[in-house]
Amino acid sequence: MQPSKRKENKDKEAEYINKLENMEHNITDENVEEYNLLKEDLNQIRQERLKGFIIRSKTQQIEESEKSYFFKS
Repeated sequence: MQPSKRKENKDKEAEYINKLENMEHNITDENVEEYNLLKEDLNQIRQERLKGFIIRSKTQQIEESEKSYFFKS
């Protein structure tokens, strides 16, 4: 059984955070590009997660409004 995309992204996010924290203490000219790429990747993962939160929130609002309309009738 393959892990879910959400789990993979959560693990990847934790890995990137850990790497970034370690790199911040030893930033050099050689690894500054890698550091910036990791930050961009981490930001992209977080943006995807945020989109998921927004979609689930909108879905929940729609479902709740449908329930309240149904029970009012």
